[in-house]
Amino acid sequence: MITRVRCVSRRDCLMASNIRGESIFTGDEELFRQTVRSFMDREIDAKIDMYESGDLPIRHLWEVGTKAGVIGSRVPQEHGGIGGTEILNFIMSWELGRSLGYGTVGTCFCTDNATNLLALGGTDELKAELFPRILTGAIQALGFTEPDAGTNSAAIRTTARRDGEDWVLRGNKMYISMGDQADVIYVVARTDPNRAMSRAGLSIFAVDGDAEGLSRGRVDMVGLPVHGLGELAFDDVRVPAYRMLGAEGEGARLLSSMMAIDRVQTAARSLGQAELALDLAIDYSKERLVEGNRPLFDFQNTKIRLAEMAVQLRAARALIKQNIDAARGDALDRTAAAAGKVFITDVSARVVDGAVQIFGAAGLADEMPISRIYASNRQFRILAGTSELLKLSVAAKL
Repeated sequence: MITRVRCVSRRDCLMASNIRGESIFTGDEELFRQTVRSFMDREIDAKIDMYESGDLPIRHLWEVGTKAGVIGSRVPQEHGGIGGTEILNFIMSWELGRSLGYGTVGTCFCTDNATNLLALGGTDELKAELFPRILTGAIQALGFTEPDAGTNSAAIRTTARRDGEDWVLRGNKMYISMGDQADVIYVVARTDPNRAMSRAGLSIFAVDGDAEGLSRGRVDMVGLPVHGLGELAFDDVRVPAYRMLGAEGEGARLLSSMMAIDRVQTAARSLGQAELALDLAIDYSKERLVEGNRPLFDFQNTKIRLAEMAVQLRAARALIKQNIDAARGDALDRTAAAAGKVFITDVSARVVDGAVQIFGAAGLADEMPISRIYASNRQFRILAGTSELLKLSVAAKL
């Protein structure tokens, strides 16, 4: 029986696979990737059982991640960070998908992408207050999705009304990644009540997780036993005016740039997970002896199935490379990001499903990493914009 512990010890074998091909990252990016990979091997894959048992909380990852320099990479140098670009977010997400423990701890610190909102729209006072907290392990979350609106920003009902030097927030958010634990929540609210069912009139506020009037709950997720989603209720939560990001009504513009980044990083995470699944399937097929005491890999049908998966991943890598190259040149297109997420997450789902089939009944055992990969992979066609919503955005440009 292959256990999670045994698979963790085979990390060197998995990383020696040529499925990934040459790295698409260069120079300092590749050095950062290596740092991230080492961190995830050490702090996630080697400690899966500790997170699942509760001996280590998810917050531990943020605390050690900031010390290792892999969280808070977008914090500008003048505030103590390294001032990295969105490429570092893509690297973090891709390598997280390549981690055996992702199916246990979930997206966890991918919400560090929200630092970009603060960098783009935060007031000097707010940046001076929050950047040091981020660099010492403060967890962030984006309060966007709502029970009735989903990810349709035009349907957002949470409101913010001006009252003297404060804004007063009222409404509900649902399915917020790290929302149940976040120290800082960037809440999207409607500041212009006359612009209902419109993307105009939205603003973003930085709200502390312990703010008076804010109540939170946890929604457990399929396939991610440790990582839940937050359910938030704002009952006249007062927020100082300086905590608005950008100008009043500028929320949709700020979100637009961040959502494109989020869609590329989500695609990268799903691709990394599919690459890991294929590595595991190849490895298993070469060890699993079947009729005639022959390895499963020796059969023609197995080779064809594995080759088909490898071909699909090559296409997915080529597409995500286009988006990453565009982002590197500050030319990431929202439609291209949406199209990439739709295609790559579909490929990831097919590859992971095929990998489970190679494992057979063993692939359904909870102790096997491939079963966790299979269960957690389903989220990718929903998070950061459902595939259906993104196809509509692509169709709008046809």
